[in-house]
Amino acid sequence: MSTEKKPITRTRRLAIIALVSLLALLFTYLKFRHVTVPHELVGTWRTTNAAYAEHPFEIGLVSINFGTGTGTVSTGFIDDIKSTVDDGKTLYTIFYSVDGTQNQTSFYFGYDVKGEQTIQFRNQAQIVWKKDDGS
Repeated sequence: MSTEKKPITRTRRLAIIALVSLLALLFTYLKFRHVTVPHELVGTWRTTNAAYAEHPFEIGLVSINFGTGTGTVSTGFIDDIKSTVDDGKTLYTIFYSVDGTQNQTSFYFGYDVKGEQTIQFRNQAQIVWKKDDGS
């Protein structure tokens, strides 16, 4: 039995270099971060405001869906969620992609006097959305 080491061929060396380079690129450009959607945000949200009563929106574990009327929905895939405190309220900003285009929406999350969860979009704070309880 021979214990001689076989020389690494040029082809094998190039393959190893290519593999290491590919792995370096993957770790540099890919996000390996899982976005966690807060439990209190997950669900269908509705308002009694006449202009939006037929346009519920839904926040899921990986997507946000906006009702656009006549039974159609616009779906975005959640890339990130950030939260801050603004004037004593929790302000969430959801960053999401629709057909490769980056978008974001910001809203205040809280509770009304009855203890029901509410959302008020930052740009439409006068409209209150409540979580659909399924009934």
